[in-house]
This record gives sequence, C-alpha cells and structure tokens, in this order.
Amino acid sequence: MVFSNSHERLQHLSNETRAERPRKFRVKRASSIEQVIVSSDPQQHPNPELIALAIQQPWAELILRGIKTVEIRSVSPGTQSLVYLYSSRQLSRIASAQTAIEKYDLDRKTLPTGVIVGTVTINGCTSSTASDADAACVSPQELEGLYSWHLEDPQRIAPCLTPKYFPYGMWFYPFRRRSSGPSRKKTTDDSTA
Repeated sequence: MVFSNSHERLQHLSNETRAERPRKFRVKRASSIEQVIVSSDPQQHPNPELIALAIQQPWAELILRGIKTVEIRSVSPGTQSLVYLYSSRQLSRIASAQTAIEKYDLDRKTLPTGVIVGTVTINGCTSSTASDADAACVSPQELEGLYSWHLEDPQRIAPCLTPKYFPYGMWFYPFRRRSSGPSRKKTTDDSTA
C-alpha cells in the first residue's frame, strides 16, 4: 500500500487490528548488519521459546536435505518436538563425515557453521541397530550402544540466523538467556552443623 504522507500511513496503522499487524523480529548477523524479518505469523523465526540442537556439518546439511533422517547420540533426546538445527562451528572429523561429503558432493568450504540453518522435528528415539546405518549416514559399527533419534520434516531457514546466545552443550536457547533454574530457599533442615 502506498501513502501520500506519513499522516495517512499512521491513520492506516491505527485502523489495523493488532492481529493484522506484522510482527517484527530483529536478527543480528555475523557481519554486524541487522536484518529485520517481518511476519504476521507469531511462530516465525527467531522464536525465543524454541530450543536448538547443535549438530556438526556435514550432518546438519544432510538432515536439511532429508538424506539423514536418524541422528545418533549417546543419550535419549528427552523431547519429541520441533527444534532449531544449529550448525556447530566445528566440522565433523569422523571418517563417515568425509565419506558423506564425497558421496553427496558437498563442499566443506561452503557449508554454513555457527548459525541456525533450519528446524527439524524429533519424532522418537530407539536403541540404534545396524538397520539405522543408512538413515544415519554412518557405518553399522558406529552405532553400537547408542540411540537413534528419528527426525522428520526438516525446514531450511534462509538466510541462516546467528544466535544471540551461543551453545553451552548440545541443547541451548539461541534467542533467550539461559535460565538458572528454579530458585531454592534455604531451610533450617538444609543447614549443616
């Protein structure tokens, strides 16, 4: 919509209902340039309530392409929900990573690192078996004693988002401060003699 002056624009904005107004989010970019994303959908990104899972490249890229549908970890995820996919600053150094880079013709130099690259839904967890190897893009020998996190509906976020707060483990909230947990009052039973 084009307005002849700022008064018309203000009048139009005051006539809009709150639900119709686009929400604005500020995203800090690594290059120190700020970009504003405008969306009328409150679930758009960045979403401070959405937790991020840190994953090394090339695995993050293969998840976004729908090739890697199983993430292998030593622990159960503890959640079955939509999560941000954070591409770690370090690339994976295991042999399966180099094999995947060659197999899927990926360029190590162009894989984004240190940014939120998309979202994915964790839809379950099972003990890893040899049958998970292809979906995890690793050899069956690398699965022993681990968990298979089943991933679905990967969505790329372009451009990538630079987190406001960086990881302090495999899970983190990229757009809100780390909570310190519930406060605990000291009682007389807690005191030591």
